[in-house]
Amino acid sequence: MAEAGMAAYGVALGVTITLAIVLLALRGKGHPEPLENMDV
Repeated sequence: MAEAGMAAYGVALGVTITLAIVLLALRGKGHPEPLENMDV
């Protein structure tokens, strides 16, 4: 029973780390141009 709990905890930790890496990677892919060039 303890093995199942440790496995579930490991999977949750892995998913959390993967989600954090994906969010950090996507955060830098917005609009690279400076805001002062956004003439409307």
